[in-house]
Amino acid sequence: MNPERFYRANLPHLQPMGGTFFITYNLAGCIPKHLFQKWEAEYLEKCKLIRNRNINVREELNKLNKLEFAKRDNYLDAQCHQDFHLKNDNITQEVANSLHFWDGKRLELYAYCIMPNHVHVVFRLFDEEETRIPFFLQQAMKSIKNFSANKSNQLLNQQGQLWQSFHDGTKVSIGWFEMRLS
Repeated sequence: MNPERFYRANLPHLQPMGGTFFITYNLAGCIPKHLFQKWEAEYLEKCKLIRNRNINVREELNKLNKLEFAKRDNYLDAQCHQDFHLKNDNITQEVANSLHFWDGKRLELYAYCIMPNHVHVVFRLFDEEETRIPFFLQQAMKSIKNFSANKSNQLLNQQGQLWQSFHDGTKVSIGWFEMRLS
């Protein structure tokens, strides 16, 4: 996969260096696979309807994306009373460490919020003038999630997937939601 873009709903999403992103990613199992697939099918159908109407397509797709993000975020927030690993202060610290690692090196970290079952983060990727080595959104998130998963699994004395990700053969849904701010 080209690190400069990923595909969702068969549309390329550019991940430009210098861009500011709001990302949400969640613990494995927080969104059941069947529910995630249902939401994805509904989303694709709504996108198709919007494109077929051919009126204010960009604006309508933007509204839909915001509604879809809110639906997933509200679902995660409603579960926060359950016992999740991110309620553990040691795990939370490792997640924070993973977010701070690239700050000032490849990205500018603006803010983050670690919830009991998911993480919100806002950062700006450095552009070509600030770094000699390209560092794309996909690389940043892979590094952040891998580091925090490895450290957290060590603390929990377990192995396996910490962050949610679905792979169904034809498409990859990587378990985080992205909104470009600039």
